[in-house]
Parts: sequence; structure tokens; C-alpha cells
Amino acid sequence: TTSSSSKGCKKRPFQRELSEQSTCHASAAAAGTGNATQTQGFTSSLVGLVDGKHTLRITALDDAIIRVSLERDQTVRISRTWMVAPGEADIPPEGRCKLSTLGFSMPPARAEFAENGETSLSTAFMKCTISSDPLRLQFHFRHPVETGKSASADDACTWQPLWADRDTGAYYMDA
Repeated sequence: TTSSSSKGCKKRPFQRELSEQSTCHASAAAAGTGNATQTQGFTSSLVGLVDGKHTLRITALDDAIIRVSLERDQTVRISRTWMVAPGEADIPPEGRCKLSTLGFSMPPARAEFAENGETSLSTAFMKCTISSDPLRLQFHFRHPVETGKSASADDACTWQPLWADRDTGAYYMDA
């Protein structure tokens, strides 16, 4: 369930997005399993309601690219982008749709819901963990255990921190 909170996300606020048209299925509750983490399967996006007004959308575009979008009242304020455009030599002057997935590989990503309220979306090489109360994002990359060996999904690898929001929260959404 997605309910509002003045400080951030409630426990298990995220849903799996199964298509570009925002068709969502509620995540199953992991309570009572006795496990630290309940894996919910593979998806391309996680969508969660934050503070009743904002939608946080985490999308795995490629094994090494995860897009984060924070929308107020389910509206993207700037609908065009001039940033990443895979397969294009240059971006047209009018930009491209900000939420477009055209040209990206859209790999299957693992969605996990932890007992402590953290939710994560991981590809073969990147992982985004969303903590709630306060809202906080952490990114990790897969690092091979043995030096000199390239990382792959099948190798014995560990998650290494790439960057993280501060522990006290990084998003002020009452503006």
C-alpha cells in the first residue's frame, strides 16, 4: 500500500512498473517470512508515492544506467531532455521525451523489498537502494572479488558504494 507521510515514504511504498503506460501491480508483503529480504522478481521500474504528492520512479535503462525521477502530482515539470540519447549522434534541438526508453537495452532488474523498509532495484552492475523516513537514495556498483577480473552477473562480486544521499535526508518537498 502507498500511504502518505510528512517525513518520507512509508514501509513498502514501491510498486513494480510493468510497462511504459504505468501499469502497476502492488508489491506483496514480506512480513512473516523470517527472511531479511523478500525478492519480488524482475521488473524494469519501481514506482513509489512519497509524502502523498510526489512520485519517485526508479528505472533500469541499461546495466550501468539507472534513471531516478521525482515527480510532483505525477507531473514531469520539464518534459524534454538533452542528456543521454543512446544510438543517436546528437540530440535534436527540441530534445527528446524525458521518460523515453527508446534506444536503451531495458535489462531485467531485480526488485527487492527488505523487512527494514528499504527497497532496491539492481541490474547486473548497478544497484539503487531507497530508504524511507527520511527519503534517501544509495547507489552501488558490482565489484569483482578478485582484482584484475571484470565483473559479470555470474561472477562472485560484492556491491561497492558509488554515492549516497546524506543520512538525514536530501530532499525537501514542501516547497
